[in-house]
Amino acid sequence: MLPFIAYLPTWSLVCRAAKASLEVYERPHREQREGYRDADPKHGTKAFVIKSQTVDDRKLLVVAIRGSQKNRVDWAINFGFAPRQPVGFLDDAGNWCHAGFLEVARAMVGTVAAQLKRHIEQDPAWAGCSLMFTGHSAGGAVASLLYMHMLSRTIDSELTVLAGVFRRVHCVTFGTPPLSLLPLQAPRNGHKDKNQFLSFCNEGDLVVRADWAYIKSLAKLIAAPAPHTTAQPRLRERVSRQKLRSDGPEPSGKPRHATRWPVPDGSLSAGGRMVLLRQRPGVRSPSVEAVQLTDGELRGVVFGDPAMHRMSLYKQRVDDLAFAAVSGGDTG
Repeated sequence: MLPFIAYLPTWSLVCRAAKASLEVYERPHREQREGYRDADPKHGTKAFVIKSQTVDDRKLLVVAIRGSQKNRVDWAINFGFAPRQPVGFLDDAGNWCHAGFLEVARAMVGTVAAQLKRHIEQDPAWAGCSLMFTGHSAGGAVASLLYMHMLSRTIDSELTVLAGVFRRVHCVTFGTPPLSLLPLQAPRNGHKDKNQFLSFCNEGDLVVRADWAYIKSLAKLIAAPAPHTTAQPRLRERVSRQKLRSDGPEPSGKPRHATRWPVPDGSLSAGGRMVLLRQRPGVRSPSVEAVQLTDGELRGVVFGDPAMHRMSLYKQRVDDLAFAAVSGGDTG
């Protein structure tokens, strides 16, 4: 797979996104609640925080949206798989979206826009800075939809009118579930063609393939008995025979056939430019690499490791990759 290559400022942006996406899971102390808004189950909004930062003498506003918590409301949103038309929300009304995430994104437009406007009114110097949406899991899904809505060309809302205030508008997400029938891509808006829309996923993260048909298939796979193959002798017998012979390993018998599972074709696609984080092939010591990934490639594999979905792991990996990019060394 082709390596993911990015300039150092992009890695800096990704590291800041990972840090914000992890920190938004923790409710800040009272004196640190500037820019933080709690989830509102009544109105269907998620918790989010808007932070202002300075990067290489340039100002950056970060909108980090929290992922799912262990409550009934969040899980009801996550399992709202049935796609719905994003009429009045996205330019392409025919690109049906995950109903649960779309409903949350719609509900958050006014709140997010009000917080951004208030932030700029308090300090006009932030006008002309860059803006970044970010989030993990369901938070990344909502962040992606808000990003696409803000940069739409045919929709008018409190959020879309603010797009012209910012120099750049980026979106960087982690472990985001499938969102829409067609992959969401950063719109081309002339001078803003340098906007970054990146979606990072760990190899094995089951959430990045989490639509209903895949979840049912994965449950059947886990419950199925282990495959039985007789194409080759058992490992213990093969090793014992090799130890007794001095002329090298014995030739293999019948060709071994890989066990295959019929992976269902997903109904929804991921958004943004996808980047796969994985263990570097052929290297024994822990070493991570970032490679380019397409939606078609993702549909042909089975991911089912919940440990790969942790936001702390995403942050650790992108930090290692960013350090390697700066130092010119390997990750791990």
